[in-house]
Amino acid sequence: MMDSLKPYVNIILTERTWSWSLIGVLYLLAGFFVRSWFIHPLTAHLKQLSHDLQREVKKVYLWRSFWGWLFFLIPLGLLVLLWRSDLLPFRVNERYLVIAALLSFILSIILHLEALGAAALLTLKHSSELLEKKMFEA
Repeated sequence: MMDSLKPYVNIILTERTWSWSLIGVLYLLAGFFVRSWFIHPLTAHLKQLSHDLQREVKKVYLWRSFWGWLFFLIPLGLLVLLWRSDLLPFRVNERYLVIAALLSFILSIILHLEALGAAALLTLKHSSELLEKKMFEA
């Protein structure tokens, strides 16, 4: 099986003018997998709330997650930049770019978790304030 894939791998490794897009797609797939690995348990518990609260949490999360998405895309740009240049052997500057990409990805996961948690808390706080207001009016 590996012998049949070897010509394709060689083409990808040698023709870097177009193969960066394949590397970008692989990063996105792996990144979404890792991101969902951390965020899925929270969104699974979110489904225990009412449909209106779920929708409100998602709406607030989309606004608050901008920085998480930005730091998720920075490693993609750095990976493409590194891919278009000769990868091996790593020079000192390229090692710093790899470290920066890893730190940016980790920071994106943290920012997504913070955004989802804050969105849930803000939505629940807002809905409890509305409930208290209705109780006092009655």
